Amino acid sequence: MTATGFAQRHSHRTAGECGKPVAGIALCLSRYPDPGDATLELRNTGPKDTVLNLGIMLANGARQYPTAITLVLTDAEGRQHHAELAGPAILNGRIDPFIVPLPSGASLRLPLHISEWVLYASGHMEEISSLDPKKHYTVQAQFTGKSVGQAEANADVKGLVLIPYWTGVVVSNIVAIGPK
Repeated sequence: MTATGFAQRHSHRTAGECGKPVAGIALCLSRYPDPGDATLELRNTGPKDTVLNLGIMLANGARQYPTAITLVLTDAEGRQHHAELAGPAILNGRIDPFIVPLPSGASLRLPLHISEWVLYASGHMEEISSLDPKKHYTVQAQFTGKSVGQAEANADVKGLVLIPYWTGVVVSNIVAIGPK
């Protein structure tokens, strides 16, 4: 694809649609046409290639869960609701780190179906459906990058602990969600 073709296909993206980059990583949140869904793009804006630990994988990578990403939903009154990915409900069998190499200039897009997240408010868990569907909210994503430790690396992949992972906390831009 030519640079012109890339620019035409991605002209809807502007610099203002991402959160502030931290150590070369930026999060760009955008809404789907469905008001309850969004896309999170993780971009490597830095000069060096990096590796991200996004969460966990089950069954040798057959199912991937970006548990290192959390959401903050804010209602019209300014109350914040913290959300984490609801799944997986049961961990059975092999669990591996969900690691993604991200070369300089590359990005990864993840669909975020808001209904698959649970809220934590006042120390207890609530279904995301407990939010008032008639109200508007804003949502912001946060990625907390951590290294893979000895306890998370299975015996056949202990070398994963030697990789220099991106570590830190980065937040996305804020987008509105709610009724159409």
